[in-house]
Amino acid sequence: MKKLFAIMFLAAAILGGDPTYLQAGNPYVKGGIGYFGSDDTVDAVWNSGQEVYNFEAGYDFGRLGVGLEYLYSPNDVVDLHALMINGYYYFPKSDLFVSAGFGGVHPKNDMIDFDTSNITTAYQVGAGAEIQLYKNIEICPTVGYFNTITDIHEGDVPVDIETFYAKLGLKINL
Repeated sequence: MKKLFAIMFLAAAILGGDPTYLQAGNPYVKGGIGYFGSDDTVDAVWNSGQEVYNFEAGYDFGRLGVGLEYLYSPNDVVDLHALMINGYYYFPKSDLFVSAGFGGVHPKNDMIDFDTSNITTAYQVGAGAEIQLYKNIEICPTVGYFNTITDIHEGDVPVDIETFYAKLGLKINL
C-alpha cells in the first residue's frame, strides 16, 4: 500500500496537479518534408544528406500527445521506410514541444540483391514548435536525431543509420 501511495505522489508531483494532462484526445494529421543531415558515423551504404517525407496521425491530450508516423527517405543506395510511435510533451504557455519515438525500419534497394525482409528497430528524439496559422492549422518546424538500434547486414555491408534531421510540417487538428 505504501508503494501505491508513493507512486501516486510521484505521479502527482510530475504532473503538477495540472488537469490539462487529463483532457480528452483531439485527433490530428500532420505531413511534412525534411532533410536527413550528414553524419560521419553513417556507414557507406547510407548516403546521408537526403530528403525525408513524413505523415503522422495521432491525438493530443492537453500537454501530452501520441502519434503514429510514417517516414520515407529516398536514397541513391537504400530507400528508408520507417513506422514510428511518437510521444510528445507540450510546454505550458508555449508553442514548444519535445518528442521521442520508437519503431521499425525497412530498407529497400532495387538495384542490388538486398534482402528486403530485414527489418530493424530505430528511435528518434526531437524538439520543435507548433505555430498556429489558422484556427485548426499549425506549421511545425522540428529538429531531431534518428538512429537505428540494430544493424541489418547484407554480406559484409551493414545498414546503420545515425543522423540528425530537420523537418517542416503542416498539422491539421480535426
